[in-house]
Amino acid sequence: KEDKACFEAWMFAGFASARAGETDQAEQAYLKAVAIKPDTDQPWKGLLEVHTKTQNKEKMAEDLLQLCPLSLSKSIPKYIEYATKLVDMLFELDRYEQAYTVLADVASQSSLEGEKRMEFAEKIFNKATERERVMLEGLVKKSVEQEQKRALKEKTNESIDAITSRVKAAMDIQILSHSEVDFACREVWRAFPSSQVGIKSIAQVIKRNQSRIASCKDESEKASIRKLIQNDLRSLVETHPNNRFGLEQLLLSLDSDDTTVTDDEAVQFATQLSKADNPTNIYSVCILATTSLKNENKELQLTAEEQNKIIQRIEAGATALSQPWVYPWFILAQRLRANGLLKRTSDACKSGLNAATLREKAGESCKRMRINLNLLFAEVGPLIGAVAETEKALKTVLELEEDNIIALRGLAKYYLESNQLESSRSVAEQIPEKAPADAWAIGHLGWISFLQQDLDTAKEKLEASAASDATSAEIYLRLGIVYWELGGQYRTDKGFAATQFLRALKIEPTCGSAFAYLGYFYLQEGSRDRAKKCLAKAISANPNDEKAGSLLFQLYAEDHERHLGSSMIREAVSKESQAFWAWRRLAAEQQSLGDVGEAIVSYQHSLRHYPDNAGLWAGLGESYRRQGQLVAAHKCLSRALELLSLPSSSSSS
Repeated sequence: KEDKACFEAWMFAGFASARAGETDQAEQAYLKAVAIKPDTDQPWKGLLEVHTKTQNKEKMAEDLLQLCPLSLSKSIPKYIEYATKLVDMLFELDRYEQAYTVLADVASQSSLEGEKRMEFAEKIFNKATERERVMLEGLVKKSVEQEQKRALKEKTNESIDAITSRVKAAMDIQILSHSEVDFACREVWRAFPSSQVGIKSIAQVIKRNQSRIASCKDESEKASIRKLIQNDLRSLVETHPNNRFGLEQLLLSLDSDDTTVTDDEAVQFATQLSKADNPTNIYSVCILATTSLKNENKELQLTAEEQNKIIQRIEAGATALSQPWVYPWFILAQRLRANGLLKRTSDACKSGLNAATLREKAGESCKRMRINLNLLFAEVGPLIGAVAETEKALKTVLELEEDNIIALRGLAKYYLESNQLESSRSVAEQIPEKAPADAWAIGHLGWISFLQQDLDTAKEKLEASAASDATSAEIYLRLGIVYWELGGQYRTDKGFAATQFLRALKIEPTCGSAFAYLGYFYLQEGSRDRAKKCLAKAISANPNDEKAGSLLFQLYAEDHERHLGSSMIREAVSKESQAFWAWRRLAAEQQSLGDVGEAIVSYQHSLRHYPDNAGLWAGLGESYRRQGQLVAAHKCLSRALELLSLPSSSSSS
């Protein structure tokens, strides 16, 4: 009473009250002592003794939580004893997260022997796994009993074994959402981030979460789980830069819609994996090989044979993986496209889409990859004759993402090239609704108006498009063509049509159509030499331009420059097998020079495009006659006469 801050007095009062069975007074006395000297273990020992007598487990756990750190510096055996009791007490109280944290704290104490630390770490695993097993068994037993009652009631005649198997399969999915094992493993990872037991623990958490995704139905929950997985993988790789599991899983995560891994990081991880595992690791090969297909540095361009070897390595690697992986197929397709290998690009896109289907069956979300692969396929599809598949690819993208402007543009362009003008217009009109300032859509609608002979509307829209986007050669070219077809000053005044063609060429120096129209412009101006130069460039850029080619050939003939005409048509057919206008002129030239065998080949090639041209049949017949093939000559000449007798004969000469 005289000195209320006397620690010894409160300790004696607590001891005496406890011996007398006065537990409430003893507790109060010890708490007074704690308040005076909170960093001393004696009053906490007294409180533990009192609470043990009263069987107050909540308070016993609090006492042990205080005693553990206070005893660590004094006695390791005592510290372990307290910690063991505390863990058991926390499990009894169902405070399992706190129990695992205590175990991990004990395991992380450097003052303990290594074997003892590992013992506590293993106890975390074992305890968590055992608790999950017991919980699962309890749930299975309860559910089996319920299912048995239902089977008897409904008279399904399902056996107990069948019911048990079915319930266990369902419970395996259900138990995966239980977080106790995950929490325990994370505590081991926290305690042992640099050891194999730590790696094992975080890898187990990652694998459990990956299994959860496969059974999860809620997309937002899936996204949360994927984010958690990627965070754990990054943590693992940051601590262990050469960990194979972590690096491979991060590379696989590139398929996911919500991946956090960038393309540059993919190369970095693949490089680490190649060094850590071995240079033939399939994952690293798939990524690193694609980088060597980049076509940015002209000095490093690869030969066709070198490209093919790299492509085969990637394809073989991506095919040999134990699980499907979309990303390498997409990167490969990009590289193939950049190198002009269109059919191989198409094949890579299809392989990537097949892999995406398999990944999605496993619960992954590959929408982003599906969109990218379909768009890339739609880019090359028309160039390899896959017309129907191109339309399907673009429509698939719009099903996945209805506001995808690139897909809307592609579909509008596809319909335009298929001469489905109203369908093209309908699609293009959707773009301004989603992107009001889209200059491409305005220009495209203007071009459709031009094709439908509405020149005034075409002019208005293409002028608006060009004013909004000064970077599109196509818009300038089309506006120039509209001006040209309007005639009058729009054709003759250099400030209109000719200026648009020059602007198009400034952006795209190889625009053959712009050169062709400039040739027509200079010819009407009387600048014959400039016209011929522009037309020559037009044919060099686009050997299929029959109008420009025929005109230039005629100009050369009129100017007694037949050698230039001959060189021009020979260059055209060497560049483009479909340049039929050049083939027909080459055939006539070869015949006149006496090269009858070559003339026959050229005539035959030309007739594939002009099957109703009487002049070509007559020329082929004459070549056969000169070769002495009279039967063939007769058939060809008869066909020529037949065509000439038709009212709508398309023969020229």
